[in-house]
Amino acid sequence: MEKFSAKILKDTISIKPGRFVFNSITVNNNSFQDLTLGLRFLLPDGWSFITIPNASLEVKRGEFINLPFRILPSKSALGDLLYPITIFFKNPISGVEVHESFFVKIDQNTKWNANLLNSNIVINENDSLSKFQLNIRNNGNKRELFEINLKSELRLGLPSSGLQVMLRPGADTLLNIYVASRYKTSSAKSVSFFIKSKNETVMLSGNVYFASEVYQGNKSKFGSFPIDIEYFNINALTRGSSYSFFDINGNYNLKNNKIIGLRIRTNSFNPDFSLNTQYYNLSYRSQKVDLSIGTQNLFFNYQINGYGARMAYTTNSKKMFEMYGVQSIISNAQIIGLKTENNKIENRVISTNALFLSDKTSNTTSMFALHNFEKKYSTSKSFSLSAGYSSEKKELEQNYTLGYMGGYRFETRLKFAKIQSTFQYYSDKFPGILKGVKYGSHDIQMGNKTKSIAFFSESNTRQPFFEENQVIGQLQNYQSQEHGLRIELAKQNSRGIAGFSYLDQYQQNNSFGKMSGLKSSFNLSTYKSHFMQSFMFNFMKTSVKEIDNNKIHDSYGIFYQLKYKSLGLNANYTNGPNFYFDYISFVSANLNPKTHNVSLFYEFKNKSRTFYDRINISNSNNSIFSKTNMVLRNELYFELPKAKASVSVFSNINVLDISQLPSLNVSVKKTFNLPLVIKQKYYSASIFLFKDNNNNNIFDKGEEPIADVNLQINGQALKTNKKGMVFMKNVEKEEYIIDYRKIQNLKGWVPKDKNLDTLFLDRDISIGVPFKQSKMVAGKVKFEIENSNKEAKESLNGILIIATNKKGEIFRSTTNEKGEFYLNLKEDFYNVQIPTNIFGEDNRVEKSIISIDLLKENYSEIEFKIIQKKRKMNIKKE
Repeated sequence: MEKFSAKILKDTISIKPGRFVFNSITVNNNSFQDLTLGLRFLLPDGWSFITIPNASLEVKRGEFINLPFRILPSKSALGDLLYPITIFFKNPISGVEVHESFFVKIDQNTKWNANLLNSNIVINENDSLSKFQLNIRNNGNKRELFEINLKSELRLGLPSSGLQVMLRPGADTLLNIYVASRYKTSSAKSVSFFIKSKNETVMLSGNVYFASEVYQGNKSKFGSFPIDIEYFNINALTRGSSYSFFDINGNYNLKNNKIIGLRIRTNSFNPDFSLNTQYYNLSYRSQKVDLSIGTQNLFFNYQINGYGARMAYTTNSKKMFEMYGVQSIISNAQIIGLKTENNKIENRVISTNALFLSDKTSNTTSMFALHNFEKKYSTSKSFSLSAGYSSEKKELEQNYTLGYMGGYRFETRLKFAKIQSTFQYYSDKFPGILKGVKYGSHDIQMGNKTKSIAFFSESNTRQPFFEENQVIGQLQNYQSQEHGLRIELAKQNSRGIAGFSYLDQYQQNNSFGKMSGLKSSFNLSTYKSHFMQSFMFNFMKTSVKEIDNNKIHDSYGIFYQLKYKSLGLNANYTNGPNFYFDYISFVSANLNPKTHNVSLFYEFKNKSRTFYDRINISNSNNSIFSKTNMVLRNELYFELPKAKASVSVFSNINVLDISQLPSLNVSVKKTFNLPLVIKQKYYSASIFLFKDNNNNNIFDKGEEPIADVNLQINGQALKTNKKGMVFMKNVEKEEYIIDYRKIQNLKGWVPKDKNLDTLFLDRDISIGVPFKQSKMVAGKVKFEIENSNKEAKESLNGILIIATNKKGEIFRSTTNEKGEFYLNLKEDFYNVQIPTNIFGEDNRVEKSIISIDLLKENYSEIEFKIIQKKRKMNIKKE
């Protein structure tokens, strides 16, 4: 009686990609005689043994034998699948057969690559089917779904999104992306390719060069002065109050950022009246000089508006000097000003501002100067100190009135707090807008970005003084103070602020004292990518001693703001006195101050920002000054780029009172390029390429022009015409780099002097570029199957070939559809190579670098072999 059995060591095995399978099987002979058993394995397609087992197995009676084996999975095996392997044992005498099976699971391996066979394409005027070729190869062990998206301003032959390709393991695909050649421009355009599989995305970039025979600059050889002329019509529908004016602006760039500027604004006019709003200014600006003649509109503690001149000069050591003189149009006054600023030492500024004023209207002569020193120690620590003095004299008085000012600003950050303090004081004898003003702002903030507490104090007062004019002498006096604390909490995109303070306010009047009281507020805001909202609540409890009415002591205010993309909402409501003026208004009108406003707006706009339309509707009311209004506003703007023009229209109407005419403001803007025929600004050149057979640098009879070849000037692709010429028309006076290395369709000829030439164009010229016969390397790329002379069918087009000489200069060529290439080279020693990382793991380059000595030979042929690894299938049978 015969009896035997078999047992597998592991019934399921998991391996990593590229690893072999190891297992063993034990055969027991329980019979009374020796057995010789036939052995065979059933493997999945393409799987093979590391060491092929014997076809038979001898097991003595009563014994067992252990048979180990190693199996190599196929490279095309998919991941995450169970592959069965079955082992058969058969007694050839009795015919009894026993089999055992186990399963192999290969871990998933996502591995793929994508590349452009031609990352740069040149489109000539007569080309119609120019294309990029995108190769995607799946080198993993599972099927992959690829999504291809394209981004470009060009018209492409494939959709910009939604293209999908499924590839099995080891497979690849070649996609043709055609470029519509009729959409040409004079500059290069880029195409971005996004190839995505699951969570991995690869981006590739390609460039398209539209080539012509002309490098076009300006339309004319003369420069032009761009002038913007804008016409405004205000209150266009209301004849009595309607008026118009023109605004003219222009800037002309001479060279090296030297600019002449022109600004003109006419008087406002209509058929019945004219308003003096005219403005005339001519300016010149460079890196060091800033000169302005005409209307001057400045501010330095005094409103300076009139006619005059201003000049500023900055030295190489960062010192600036400025001086101006103005005849005021506000009053009959002559003004002279001086300003200096010293930035020689980094993070330190010392400046002086001085003004002299002779006012014939008030018969007053004034002079004042301010000096400032500022030192910045770090981004959070700085200190500045200011001081000033003045003198003023009336015409009928003999003595000068002297004034002074002083102040400081201090900012620092300590470990536990951030401190800011500002103080400015102007005496009541210091002339100008800030006369008698005392201002202080002090803040100590403790905490961090997420939570903090701050104590603050702010005050702004003006000392009482009389400001005389032709009608009355008016007493100037006001006061505003607030002292308190703020508590701030922040988390991600949200922020909350609570404030508590004591305040008082006062404005000069003949009846009442100051307003004083307490204020509390709460503000909560949220910010996200396209969403923003803010809510604020204020409560004030104030009083004025002379006004005894408890009804208006308490004040409430609610403010809400929301914006989502182009939609927005603003709303506020107040009840009670928020300012000192509200108490005075209450007494005069006997009405409790109360206001509300709700405003909704939406904006339409296009991506190029040449059009937008803002629509707003608001409902508002002020119990003291106005009744309820509902106003619809619309602001329309559209641009006409080709016409260099734009139109703006603003209108509003009170929909609750349509008897009132709507308000309508219109402006039309147009840009004109005025030719400056006084002096030529742009220059032209013709470049002629020819084959110099006799090497005399002259185009002789019988020599051939080099037609239909591509070159580049400052990165722009050009193509020679049938006469071998390209042209530069009306271009700037500067250096231009002519790159002859881009010539790839000219066999056996190279530039006689150099591959890169620099042309400085400061006049109209014609130049000839001789080419001499070159030494040449020609070759071919072949795909072959391993251990075979058979060629594999693979794409041969667009493979990059690189040659490097001893100087490190690089020369490039690409293969055609047959895998052929050539390189025009000068006399030197070269290493010619082919990239090894673009063919995948299933292919290897037999020899990636080939050395060529063109010092000894004029022509060399080479061949690159790409060996496609052969896949073996081994199934051992009985």
